[in-house]
Amino acid sequence: MNCTICNKPVVLRPSAAERAAADVTGKSAAYYTSLFTTHAACAVAKRERETSELIARNAELKAAAEAKLGFKLHPNVVFCCMPR
Repeated sequence: MNCTICNKPVVLRPSAAERAAADVTGKSAAYYTSLFTTHAACAVAKRERETSELIARNAELKAAAEAKLGFKLHPNVVFCCMPR
């Protein structure tokens, strides 16, 4: 299976077959293959990028709201759930 983020192969160690052989609950190798769909580094990098984008978008929304209202909002005001 390929990583859903970078599209490079996800290599399991121990392999999915080895995990299935050691599993006492009867889970198959396919189960373990489907369980790991991304590289850890890819997932962390994606989360970091999305968080940075969210923070930047919040700053834009807050600045627009302050300009419209004509006064500064409290620093703890967050607009991350507002639609674009």
